Amino acid sequence: MALRRRSRKKSDSTLDSESFRDVVRKTDSNPQLVATARFLRRLIPGGEPETSEMPEPMQRLVQEVQPDGPSTMREIGKGALQAWQALSEAQRRRQGTADVAILFTDLVGFSDWALEAGDEAALERALSTPASYIGLVASRTRAESVLGYLRDRGVADEALARVHAPAGLDLGTIPSEDIAVAILAEIVQLRAAEELRPAVAETPIATHEEIDPVCGMTVEVAGARFTTVHDGRTYYFCSAGCQASFEADPAAYVSLTR
Repeated sequence: MALRRRSRKKSDSTLDSESFRDVVRKTDSNPQLVATARFLRRLIPGGEPETSEMPEPMQRLVQEVQPDGPSTMREIGKGALQAWQALSEAQRRRQGTADVAILFTDLVGFSDWALEAGDEAALERALSTPASYIGLVASRTRAESVLGYLRDRGVADEALARVHAPAGLDLGTIPSEDIAVAILAEIVQLRAAEELRPAVAETPIATHEEIDPVCGMTVEVAGARFTTVHDGRTYYFCSAGCQASFEADPAAYVSLTR
């Protein structure tokens, strides 16, 4: 009799387990629940992930309950994965790379072109890029002078506002080797505040041009390499040849420019 009781209990337990699975399967495949879960999942940003991309425990559960056909749990699992992927992508974008442009006004050998063209021309070139951070390493007086020059040349205040001058957080009087730390600290601070964004579009900058008195070509003043001062006026040339011709006989060309 005792053996029969144990056998009956085991059979009842198996029956209860199977009945429970049947209830779970029916609930999981309920068309209304599946449709609701799918609707909510499609509100989450991102594309639909594959079942194979879901965490392994969720895959096993779906396989056990509803290996084929519509499944509420499958939709919930995909939705959770989709949300995680969307959050990861947002985090990656927030902490991604950003282009920066840093101009040193008193560092010999930093850039041969910048050294020859001048601080103003170098900064104007940096402003023509979509760099997220543009820093001018200079004293406050020198920075104001450079920005003032560009403003007088027609560079918009909106463009000049992109320049961090002097570059870096104000850490007081610090040795020159710590300036890099101050600049990095400012960049990190801006990124944490989500203010380190590239320029949406290239900022239009007015250019100042002069005519080469020898050949008649247009020369951009900011990047001019060949110049000569005659009778208090600066003349700009497209090449060393034109400059040499002018300096050999200025009177022959000055009359043409007046």
